[in-house]
Amino acid sequence: MLQSDIKNMNKRIVFDQFRDHRELTRVDVSRRTGISMPSVLKAVQSLITAHILVPSGEEDTALGRKPLKLRFNADAISAFGVEYEGDRLSIGLVKIDGTVEKHLSVKVAHQFDEQLADHIVRGVKDILTHVDISKRVIAGVGIGIPGAVNPEEHQILFAPLIGINEATSAQPVIEIVQNALNWPVFIENDVNTLAIGELMTRRSRGNCPDDLLFISLGTGVGAGLILNGELRQGVRHLCGEIGYYANHISDFNSRQDEGWLESQLNTDALMKNFSFDLASHTPSPTLVDHVAKTLAPAIANYVTFLDIETVILGGVLVESFGEALISRLSEVTSQLVLNPLKIEKHIAQEPGIVGCATVVINQRLNELI
Repeated sequence: MLQSDIKNMNKRIVFDQFRDHRELTRVDVSRRTGISMPSVLKAVQSLITAHILVPSGEEDTALGRKPLKLRFNADAISAFGVEYEGDRLSIGLVKIDGTVEKHLSVKVAHQFDEQLADHIVRGVKDILTHVDISKRVIAGVGIGIPGAVNPEEHQILFAPLIGINEATSAQPVIEIVQNALNWPVFIENDVNTLAIGELMTRRSRGNCPDDLLFISLGTGVGAGLILNGELRQGVRHLCGEIGYYANHISDFNSRQDEGWLESQLNTDALMKNFSFDLASHTPSPTLVDHVAKTLAPAIANYVTFLDIETVILGGVLVESFGEALISRLSEVTSQLVLNPLKIEKHIAQEPGIVGCATVVINQRLNELI
């Protein structure tokens, strides 16, 4: 590993310590991380120079020199998160601690095109009329896309919900947004960003497991996987495509259109087969039972293979079904798994927006500090 890589890794570890704990001394960081004090001093100085850390007084100690406490300054850097759900676009300005300062939502068409780029630009500019960014750095714009994405190549591999069934470049839309706003633009799978946003929120509250599976139930069915505190994308960027799970070989569909699990649990299928009105927020026990029993085998297999003990649910169906679904799904899944499993609703206020912004900050952190 190059010396520069080690320095960047140390800076990132120190950054994460302060983001998670908000206020520490240099000695605290060295003890928590095992990084040598000289390396901690260098990393901390980089964060101070970038205004990410600010002095907050001396620690009260009985003997010896009182160490200086440093506070994490969440106002130093922000990024815009854009959650694109096919028919809805949600945009928010997010601080580096995951706090959403201002957000808005608009109805859009199911197309990843110039019109969508214009909506993003107008939304960002609208938010900027309400927030003063003159004393902070804007890291860029992150867009969550409902489909399989190769972020490095700026490609959407497939996204049937928005009419993309073969590898398509996202560069034309990215360039419109970049040229209009003069900030870098990044893309990621939408449910991956939900998982990242939930991870950020749970870390800030001190109750985040190292491994978790985030499942989104709505117009589509998808998952985001966190292992050892990091997003797992897979060698082909297909990790988390749980919608293609099938109970039987005759149900399996390897084509890049709707998978079996998604065909059973997406909102259109449920409203058609159960005469369910999503707006009424009163799903019948029969419908809740159907969703739980259909989803439970997929969850059981995933968590058993990966030895995960926490599953987080999000999406419009979870918002509609509420605790009834969580309870029934936990009951059914408990009969299929080897060890106790926690199934919970997401706690992040806007996990998709937070996750998209965090993708940007993570990508640019070494450059910014």
